[in-house]
Amino acid sequence: MNSGTTVETLTKYLQTLYTHNRFPALSALRGVPVLVIVGTKDYLTPVTHFEEILRHLPEADSVKIDNSGHVVMLEKADEVNAALLSFLEKVS
Repeated sequence: MNSGTTVETLTKYLQTLYTHNRFPALSALRGVPVLVIVGTKDYLTPVTHFEEILRHLPEADSVKIDNSGHVVMLEKADEVNAALLSFLEKVS
């Protein structure tokens, strides 16, 4: 699938990816229970993004998971599952 993608398409995609401001869309989640989880060693979606999300959604629950990266749900599955279960019990 990717091998058939032109360089021009990839270039446009990457430009959009790096310049798109994702945070205004978070307003759609106001008033909805939200859990934000971040790995403290996530370099693709770093803790600064996590903090910005929380700035836009101050009522959200949040969990930082130490020594985990971008695939926190695989790297620290037990901790993520515990956070999810706690959140789901809270909102149900």
